[in-house]
Amino acid sequence: MNNKVFYNLVLMTFISTLLFSGCRFGNYADVAKPIPSKLNLVDKEFFATEPKTFEVKSTYADSAGTTQTSINTNTTLSAVPAKIIEVFKTPFIFANVLDVTTGFKIPIFANLDLDSYYETKIENENQIAYEAASGTYTFMYNSNCTTSSKITMQGTLDRTSPTTFDMGDGAIINIAGRNQMDFNYSRRIDGDCADDLYTLAYCYVNGAGCNADLLRFSHDILDLYVNQSGVLDINDVLKLKTLEYTVHFE
Repeated sequence: MNNKVFYNLVLMTFISTLLFSGCRFGNYADVAKPIPSKLNLVDKEFFATEPKTFEVKSTYADSAGTTQTSINTNTTLSAVPAKIIEVFKTPFIFANVLDVTTGFKIPIFANLDLDSYYETKIENENQIAYEAASGTYTFMYNSNCTTSSKITMQGTLDRTSPTTFDMGDGAIINIAGRNQMDFNYSRRIDGDCADDLYTLAYCYVNGAGCNADLLRFSHDILDLYVNQSGVLDINDVLKLKTLEYTVHFE
C-alpha cells in the first residue's frame, strides 16, 4: 500500500467526516439473531457439519471506470465470520419456531445454546433453498449512498447416515445427519459514495480521530476483504461496488 497516495486521497474528506459522533450504521441483516422464544421450538433435530472451503470476492471500478473483480477461492477457514460459525458448530439444531398464536412455523438453524440462529427454508423435507434481502438503506452518512445485503443458503440435509455425538460427562446426542450447504453473503454499495468510502478507508487504515462506531464499522466491513483474503486493495475501497463471500459446508 502506498501510504502517501492514500493520505492524499482521503485528506480532503477526513476533516469533514471524522468529527461525527454517536453514529449507528446500517442494517446488519447478516447477523445471527437471538431466538425469539426458546420455549417454542418444535420438530427439533441435531445435525453435523463443518466449513470446507471459503471463497471471498470484491468488485470495484479501476482508474478507467472499468469494473474489476478479485476472488480468493481458498481463503483461510479461520477467517469465516464468527457469527456464522457460532450457529453451524457441530452439533447444531434444525427446528421450527412456533408462533403459538397463529400456528405458523419458521424453520431455523440454531446453535446448541439456543442464543443465535438463521432463518432458513426447506423444500421436500431436505432441500435447503433460502434467500433473504435486507432492502436498501443508507450506508453511512450520505443518504445518496446506499447499500443492500443478501443471504442465500443452497444445499441439503442428508439424513442417510445418522450417528451420535459425545458431549462429554456421559451425554450422547443423536445426530440426524449432515448439512451440505453453500452459505452466501453479498453486499452492494450504490450511489454518490465517494465521501463515505474515503472515511471508511481512512478509519480502517489510520483511525486517528475516528469514533468507536466508525472504527468498529470500518473493520467489520473491510477486514475480511482487505486483510484476511487480500481481494481488495485499500485504495480500491474508494470505488467499491460489491463485497461477497461463500462458505461451503459439508
